[in-house]
Amino acid sequence: MSIVTYVLNAIIYKQLKAEYAIGKSLATATDDAYRKNMWMVVDTLAVTLILGLILAVTTTGELVGVGTIFALTSLVLAVNTLLFNRLMLNCIFSINEKTEAFFGLNPRKEANDEKSI
Repeated sequence: MSIVTYVLNAIIYKQLKAEYAIGKSLATATDDAYRKNMWMVVDTLAVTLILGLILAVTTTGELVGVGTIFALTSLVLAVNTLLFNRLMLNCIFSINEKTEAFFGLNPRKEANDEKSI
């Protein structure tokens, strides 16, 4: 399940970089990145939730516990990916907009134009 989290966050981060590269502010780029990828995240975690519920309901023995943990983990990951990570990014970006270099974001095009003049 942690691999799913890494992949989802990497996809959102890649979208954030693309949104920021076209000149949006960090806050707007973050909101747009999450908005554009929200249904992919929900779909992925819904599939893992359904798989976990199927394992928990239709199997016996140790697989019931595995299915239960799988289903609960997908719910926790949904909250983590869609709410907590977004909140943390917004908090970090609101403290200091110079954090763009820390996240490996390229400066906006306006900043490049001003430097070349």
